[in-house]
Amino acid sequence: TEAEYLAMLAAAPPALRGPLAMGWHLGMRSGDVIGLGKTAIKDGVLYRQTSKAGTVVELPIPPALQSILDQMEKHEAITFFANSHGKPWDREGFSTAMQRLRDRLADAGTVRREISFHGLRTAFAQRADAAGVEVRKIADAAGHKDTRTTEGYIRRANVKKHAAEVIRILNKP
Repeated sequence: TEAEYLAMLAAAPPALRGPLAMGWHLGMRSGDVIGLGKTAIKDGVLYRQTSKAGTVVELPIPPALQSILDQMEKHEAITFFANSHGKPWDREGFSTAMQRLRDRLADAGTVRREISFHGLRTAFAQRADAAGVEVRKIADAAGHKDTRTTEGYIRRANVKKHAAEVIRILNKP
């Protein structure tokens, strides 16, 4: 949820804030986020090739994301994002840092324990769907070749809403 994202962003160490924001605002996979080169963003646009499907995506950087990126600490890593030691993130280190943050907030009752970085990608698709964006456009932004993947992300959010609507319709006074 947006509240969980904002809670994680507020509690995140500086090295995690940019990747979290990138996941929320652009719906990127963690591997794609931590693998971004320093030149991935040019003139306010992120250019990337997705690791899973190999599709090329060009996404404008929203102002809220740019604000977070502007606050990032400078580092010497060859990647856009770096860990707290100024080195490129590796998958294991990034995953561990995310799990520690999530567990700390889950223990405090601020977020659900089952949330994950990939949930930011799912939330991206679900938010776009709720805003009325066509599935093909959401798939293109997410780098999905096939809209069935995108539809799977969206369906999870709609199941509860649809079930409640059916019960409401069938039980009208």
